[in-house]
Amino acid sequence: MIDSFTRELGVDTSALYVYEPEKDRFSLFYQKGLKNPRHLRFFERDYPIFEKVIEGKEVYLGGENPFLLSAGLKSALFLPIRARDEVLGAFLVGSGREMLFDEKFKVFLRGLVYLLALYLKSEELREELLRHYRKPERNLYITALDLVPQGIYIVDKSRRLVFVNKREREELGIDYNPGERCFILFGVQKGPCKGCLLEDAFEKREPFTVYGANEEELGRKLGGRSLVNLYFKPMDGERILVIVEDVTEFEKERERLKSEERVKVIGEMAASTLQKLNDPLLVCNLVVSKLKKDLGENKDIIRLECSLNKLEGFLRNLSSLATPGSRQLESFNVEEVFLEVLEDLKKKFQNGPPVEMEVEKDLYLFSHRDSFKTIVLNLLHNAMEAAKNDGKITLKAKRLSGWVLIEVNDTGPGIPRDIQKKIFEPFFTTKKRALGLGLTICKRLVEDLGGRIEFFSRDRGATFRVFLKG
Repeated sequence: MIDSFTRELGVDTSALYVYEPEKDRFSLFYQKGLKNPRHLRFFERDYPIFEKVIEGKEVYLGGENPFLLSAGLKSALFLPIRARDEVLGAFLVGSGREMLFDEKFKVFLRGLVYLLALYLKSEELREELLRHYRKPERNLYITALDLVPQGIYIVDKSRRLVFVNKREREELGIDYNPGERCFILFGVQKGPCKGCLLEDAFEKREPFTVYGANEEELGRKLGGRSLVNLYFKPMDGERILVIVEDVTEFEKERERLKSEERVKVIGEMAASTLQKLNDPLLVCNLVVSKLKKDLGENKDIIRLECSLNKLEGFLRNLSSLATPGSRQLESFNVEEVFLEVLEDLKKKFQNGPPVEMEVEKDLYLFSHRDSFKTIVLNLLHNAMEAAKNDGKITLKAKRLSGWVLIEVNDTGPGIPRDIQKKIFEPFFTTKKRALGLGLTICKRLVEDLGGRIEFFSRDRGATFRVFLKG
């Protein structure tokens, strides 16, 4: 089994070391290609690589390393063999030439290491593996490939499948017959996939990788995967090995971290701006107070006072994007806040769409009142702009399984599918004269209060739901 793997990977040396806890050392159990196996029959704590292997780290050796010189190698890779937290051994692959072991190379080795862990851990499985070992080596080769977490298939020049591993079969929800055309397996009936890269792979005759491909680009089914990396490796002149790595969650996490970093930068800028504007705002508020005292509360003064309060509140909300602030929580009536928001919005939407309220009787929420008001204000503002004067908006609130659910529904045109993933991103907007920060602030405030926000859109209208701890 080990010989088959190392031969396929193009390395000329391999060794299996078994960890002996009572002696606290790794002892050589199997080797092929080591020049001085007697000198390398075990390694102990005085070896620099010992601690790293014990900790479960993969160790690459290159250059003028004493171990390499003893083994007659120029490059080597140690992989720890573990079962949960128990150290079982280490597996070495090496070469007499300088090699860089990339991630795709390691994928195969990890499959083998997983199999070796089973072998070393279980006497019953050891016997099973020994029975396999007496059969043609191909059986073990296939068994190991089925353990690999990536999808793997082998195709010949006529696009006929030689092998498809278990992971890829499960991902696509199909079975296959050797000799079947690969494009039929991938859901294309009339000919090769639109983005087929097999011709390139046969022509190049060297490994290459395609990063972040989707179904549309490849013209084939990917199962439940949205984005994949494809690694093509010519096995000989007639067959290509293809590894399919699901990077959907990785890309989602990368985008999430990227968005969070952008939001943080915006918040820090806003906090700095607020600090610089504190004194001017204070002066403006003092002037307004003096005008109210001298001239009385006329409409213009009230409008000016409201504008200053909104500006200050807006900057404070932006500042909260940098780091969640400590907020004073209190119990308040949800319906009262709704009515305050509607009163504020009347000034801008004088002939706006009607808003129908459905609020559970005597519904109170223990939360941060100003943050809650900002969330409702932003969602209702967006709904009114979408529904326009001839539309309709429904504003609901009720208790649901320990949460308070706030729902804003409008009869506008809905949210196009191609932008739905972007609507919470900072500065993303389809409106003129808009910053594109309303939903970004909403999402951050909701999450700071321990809640979540979600939405769904139809051909006509959109619904936003906010869940807050009651």
